[in-house]
Amino acid sequence: MSKHPHTLPYHDGDLKELAQEIGNLQYDKLAEFLYHLESDLEKQSENDARKGRVQLSNTLREVHLNIQLAIKPLEKAWRICKPYMK
Repeated sequence: MSKHPHTLPYHDGDLKELAQEIGNLQYDKLAEFLYHLESDLEKQSENDARKGRVQLSNTLREVHLNIQLAIKPLEKAWRICKPYMK
């Protein structure tokens, strides 16, 4: 399997469907997912920097930081919704 595959072997739907499924997660779980995603992208950025791929490393770092910024508002959304969740 490619290190950067075009599809996910355990997901039968298309990427739009996958995005909808992830987007429908409880906000605390969505924030947790994004935390893991941004952490992985940070590692990829560091690996590319070690290999001298500066432009790619910087771009992945920018994505990592932007996802990191999205986590705080999701955590706030969860705090707002949590009292109303069953």
